[in-house]
Amino acid sequence: MINRKMSWKQFEIGVKQIASEIQAKNLLVKNIYGVPRGGLILAVCLSHQLDKPLLLDPEYMTKNTLIVDDISDSGKTLSNFINSEFNIYCKHENKKPDMTCTLFYYPKSIYKPTIWVFEKQPDDWIVFPWE
Repeated sequence: MINRKMSWKQFEIGVKQIASEIQAKNLLVKNIYGVPRGGLILAVCLSHQLDKPLLLDPEYMTKNTLIVDDISDSGKTLSNFINSEFNIYCKHENKKPDMTCTLFYYPKSIYKPTIWVFEKQPDDWIVFPWE
């Protein structure tokens, strides 16, 4: 395993790139939810960058909620979250969000986010600046 340390500067660049891509794709993001724990810091920063509310309770997620996590490595976290949390909290299918973003994406992941910034290599172990 190779430790790949992400700096705060790289993180800031990633936040801006995600925000730019959301705007370029005209995605209708009304609020943002960060998957605990990895997605919370990115979600807070995107909330400020996009001037959108940060949701702390998944009960209030809608179709226009952007779901955020730090990485889609195996993809199990986002896949399980999308498939189980929404079954619990979203009473109607039309409420189920379909927008996700991550800083890192591993191409062999079982879950492909809508937006990601960096591609993880097989031997990488990502160390985020808050770790």
